[in-house]
Amino acid sequence: MKKALSFIALVAARIFLLCSVALFTCSLFSSCSGDEENGKKPVEDNLILKAKDILKDSIVVRSKAMMGPVDKTLLPEGCPLKYYFSWDLKSETPLNIKLKNFSVGNMPVQVWFNIYCRLIPLNSWEKDEYKGDGWIKFTGVNGDVTYTPNQHDVNGEYTDGKGGAGTVIGYLNVNTKQIEFSTNFNVMLMQSFVFLQTIDYSKMDTYEEDFAKYEADLKAYKKEHGL
Repeated sequence: MKKALSFIALVAARIFLLCSVALFTCSLFSSCSGDEENGKKPVEDNLILKAKDILKDSIVVRSKAMMGPVDKTLLPEGCPLKYYFSWDLKSETPLNIKLKNFSVGNMPVQVWFNIYCRLIPLNSWEKDEYKGDGWIKFTGVNGDVTYTPNQHDVNGEYTDGKGGAGTVIGYLNVNTKQIEFSTNFNVMLMQSFVFLQTIDYSKMDTYEEDFAKYEADLKAYKKEHGL
């Protein structure tokens, strides 16, 4: 009798475990499916119009420039970087982002970048990371990249070239004007990371001055650290 009860208890425990796993799996797939479907939903028109009003013409943000694992900006505050924006609200990828003649420090090339991004709501995981109302996500693929060597290519290692698979993933809060995004140029392992910050339009007026100061600070940093 005891053996029979033990057997029944064991079977019941296994059934409970299998049911628990099944419920967890269903919940997980339901969550993932929900996030995938969420990405297909359109962003509310009023949020798009606010984004269009914020990301207009050009803005200057602080960014980290990377070549592979090497931080070319070196300084913790990053370097001032000017991005250009334009819009076509009738397109499925309404936001156009450009970088023009980008180089920093002793990067051996100048880079031009052009990409079109779509706007989507945040998924459940992203909402946990970016809290509060007003957040939207922008993503772009197949960005065009053109690059040409500059005076820092002292060994003549680079020639003019093109790429066509750059990407952008970013987040914008249309209420607070906070922004964060990464750009992968898909050329020579070059990337830029705009860390979370609030857009300050006054930086457009001081861009040349701020960039010159950054270059001077970078030179001093390299000298101090023997780079």
